[in-house]
Amino acid sequence: MRDLAEVYQQHTEWLQEGFEDFAGEVDEFGLEPNTHRISAQSYDGFIAHTNGGLKVQVMRTLSHSYHEAGQAEANIIEPYYDNAVRDAAMQFIDERDELRDAWNEQELDPSEFLYKRWNDAEEDHQPTLPLFPDVEPVQFWQTELGGERETFYEFESEYMVEGGAYFIDLTAIFYAADHRRNITGHDELYIFAGVNTDFEYGRERGLETTFERTYPVSRLTQSRLTTVLAAAAESL
Repeated sequence: MRDLAEVYQQHTEWLQEGFEDFAGEVDEFGLEPNTHRISAQSYDGFIAHTNGGLKVQVMRTLSHSYHEAGQAEANIIEPYYDNAVRDAAMQFIDERDELRDAWNEQELDPSEFLYKRWNDAEEDHQPTLPLFPDVEPVQFWQTELGGERETFYEFESEYMVEGGAYFIDLTAIFYAADHRRNITGHDELYIFAGVNTDFEYGRERGLETTFERTYPVSRLTQSRLTTVLAAAAESL
């Protein structure tokens, strides 16, 4: 199959530059972008269905991204985030006899139980008055339950990093004018982006698309490609 990424080298260079900029916008770790060429030739373990292209995949984690994500991304990962919060709370409770016994007496979601426990205690807490005027009163975070809450915050954050990695994908695929998937009748570029919730692996079956456009290659200038990739980033 003809490799249009080689035929349209200038466009491929523009894509490479734009993909790196895109990755920099959505990356939370400051890592080198995982950008690779899509082969137009089949080989062991891979069957080519396109005339080549480019793909970048950026890892994000539930620990950081739920509160930093755009609306579309947040909507996609929300059920995974909610499950992770519940599972982290359940494990935190299971590892502590006192908490497990107290939770078993109530019909509450594990995370709801924990936050109710701490909120009630904080409302009841009256800072201990110091014996000396220059000594600060005891704050809730300095109490046993306040310490328990801080320990859970750290536990929950680590829980969402380990096993909580998902991905942002951006892909540009060339289709020749005579390719069965071509829709414009000209050599074209199909660009799409989205959130990949195949956690830890990032396989294609986990992608939920937030942006997709198809353009004849001849109509794509560097400026227009920059605008298209910016729109892909904004779609998240």
